[in-house]
Amino acid sequence: MKNIYFRNGVLIYYGNPAGYLSDGKVILDSIFDKGEIKEFLSEKEKLAVEVREGVYDLSLIHISEPTRL
Repeated sequence: MKNIYFRNGVLIYYGNPAGYLSDGKVILDSIFDKGEIKEFLSEKEKLAVEVREGVYDLSLIHISEPTRL
């Protein structure tokens, strides 16, 4: 799947770091606890998945007013 892949041991999901490889399994941030990712990892990559909170400190950018030209 081209939108889910590993780069240097880090799981990338649509351009975002979502987890990492550790001792033959994937540590997945809970925000990315999605069927699509778990299916890819277990069926295609044959890896176990452990979901944890706070693997990555992700924040959202809120825009209160559109930028005006």
